[in-house]
Amino acid sequence: PKLAAGDFNSGMRLVHLDGEVSVGADAIYHIARRLRTYKYFAWLYRVPVAKQIARAAYAWIAAHRMKLGA
Repeated sequence: PKLAAGDFNSGMRLVHLDGEVSVGADAIYHIARRLRTYKYFAWLYRVPVAKQIARAAYAWIAAHRMKLGA
């Protein structure tokens, strides 16, 4: 899939084999599902409230990533 240059400033992108693109916390969920250590915790993302919290936390970290890395 084509990604615009501005897309990279709004969050991590995960491109699936079928061409679907997951963004931000959704991308982290799909990665965690496939990692042996984290797959047991990935189911929490399917809980509606947990999904909202994960998305809000990801948005905050993404917005402050330059300060957090210093």
